[in-house]
Amino acid sequence: MDGPYVHIQFDGGSLGTGDANPGAGALGYFIVDSTGHEIIRVGMFLGKNKTNNECEAAGLRQSLEHVH
Repeated sequence: MDGPYVHIQFDGGSLGTGDANPGAGALGYFIVDSTGHEIIRVGMFLGKNKTNNECEAAGLRQSLEHVH
């Protein structure tokens, strides 16, 4: 890749499964720059009534907002 860039890894998950979905949910992400230096690492509880997809989307959205 030419020029500076960042690398983002994110995830989100819910404890809700099957009939218990949604459940307690959280997200996490970390961002490194083009030299491999860690910029930020975040883990966050999102609430007790979240689906896995909501948590995944929140992880993506918040990580992108951080670099914007």
